[in-house]
Amino acid sequence: MRRSRAQEARDAGRLSDFGVNLLELPPGAWSSQQHWHSHEDEFVWVLSGEVTLVDDDGETILRAGDCATFPMNDGKGHHLVNRSDETATCLEAGSRGGEDVCVYPTSTCASTHATTFTRTGTAHPIRNPYRG
Repeated sequence: MRRSRAQEARDAGRLSDFGVNLLELPPGAWSSQQHWHSHEDEFVWVLSGEVTLVDDDGETILRAGDCATFPMNDGKGHHLVNRSDETATCLEAGSRGGEDVCVYPTSTCASTHATTFTRTGTAHPIRNPYRG
């Protein structure tokens, strides 16, 4: 499986209330593990290509111009999968809740920072979530 690539603009622009990422998903790549946030809203806008939104309600094809929202603490795990033959590009934006816990319902992990888990592979068991 090819890996996704995200360019984080939030830190470069010194934003503190929300984050913005430009996400490139090559064919076969996932945006992250299926997840939801306790204290962070998320927004995804597909800029080019096609991705499949996989969430607790099923699967939905999103194409260039489509967007999806994920309210905080809704308990619905979600992620994007590129099942097409071309690279897809998405803009991701989300709030930066200091008390956020990211839950991965198809895994035994949780993280206090979603980017910690999805970008570096660091996570903590749900039965003992890291709160530091």
